[in-house]
Amino acid sequence: MKAVALIVFGLSSALALLPTFKSMLDYAIADGFRDNESTSGIISGLWTSVYSLGEIIGPIGGAALDENFGFSICSTVVAGLHLLMGVVLFIFFANSRKSPKKYHEMLLPMKVT
Repeated sequence: MKAVALIVFGLSSALALLPTFKSMLDYAIADGFRDNESTSGIISGLWTSVYSLGEIIGPIGGAALDENFGFSICSTVVAGLHLLMGVVLFIFFANSRKSPKKYHEMLLPMKVT
């Protein structure tokens, strides 16, 4: 059973993490950055920094919550937050296909200079 859980975790991590870098790069280029190695390096550094920050904050926050509320409540809350995020993303992408605006115009209304 643990092997199945690890396979599901690995696949879901890959499906969640890989598109985020591509999306960040697409939004940066659509917002006026050049499509070159420099922009890719900046986005890669930003993505890696935020991911690493989450790797630090996640276990610290998780341990504190587990200590105060217990594992079962924390697991239920995290699962609920993931479900909520999935619903929000589904609504966003369903509405963005109907709208003539591009994704970056909805997410980044101000021009970066």
